[in-house]
Amino acid sequence: MERVYIPSHSAESEFVEKKSRFISVALAVNDPDRIRSIIKETRMAHPQSRHVVWAYILGNSRSVFGFSDDGEPHGTAGRPVLEVLKGSAMTDILILVIRYFGGIKLGTGGLVQAYTKSAQTVLEKVEAIEKIERTRFRIVCSYHNYDSVKKAVLQEKAEISNEEFGSDVSLEIDLPDDKIVSCSDLIRVISSGSSNIKKIE
Repeated sequence: MERVYIPSHSAESEFVEKKSRFISVALAVNDPDRIRSIIKETRMAHPQSRHVVWAYILGNSRSVFGFSDDGEPHGTAGRPVLEVLKGSAMTDILILVIRYFGGIKLGTGGLVQAYTKSAQTVLEKVEAIEKIERTRFRIVCSYHNYDSVKKAVLQEKAEISNEEFGSDVSLEIDLPDDKIVSCSDLIRVISSGSSNIKKIE
């Protein structure tokens, strides 16, 4: 599967083109409902702006996307922002471009250039980290095997979300999907077959 990347943090950039002010914001987001809320919040935060243009890409296959020109001429604003996103390897990302109109019309070509530049400049400020799909599992092991099991799951890049100590030790782990087989094999070897990983539904 092709590697995809997500923003590690939000970013913002700004420039002025023929007296119009373009503020672009990039955010990590993976929920369409949250995107709608962010757009609404952004409009409320910039009541004097003429346009709040946006585009997003979601999902591991980057197949979920959307955009809006928000009143700019069709195809001159949201589409250029989306095309910049498509040209990156980023997913689960939203870019908003807030335009304060300066009184001078940019024309179709000028708008496409300005919104393309807005997306490009904010993406340059985003640190991209690889998106790693994880699945949650539970491992039950003896106290005797606990240290070895814990060392093994950390070696397999798992994140331990919970540990419970009763008659045995129960660990909840978030395991990268590409490590499921190797981690499962390792746990069986360490425990001589008495422990395995079970997916938490």
